[in-house]
Amino acid sequence: MIKISVNLSKLPKEKMTTSKNGEKWINLILWDNKDGVDKFGNTHSLTVSKAKEEKEQPNVYVGNGKDSSVPVAPVAPNAIGKSDSDDDDLPF
Repeated sequence: MIKISVNLSKLPKEKMTTSKNGEKWINLILWDNKDGVDKFGNTHSLTVSKAKEEKEQPNVYVGNGKDSSVPVAPVAPNAIGKSDSDDDDLPF
């Protein structure tokens, strides 16, 4: 499962379409980050879909996603701030 976050303020209104029943739609593209997991744990990027004639236009990034099946390595509480010099029997 991939959980996504979308910045609604970045969605271009000119890319939105209206269905026959009045619902608003926009086509988006979600893909794996080429560099893997970023510093926020995101594994995917989300952009607005482009028409063929817009191929040379820059992507409009509107969000990101996290793959819930990608394990995040937890930091053991004992390992935080611990070094070899912590075993010197000092009371502080």
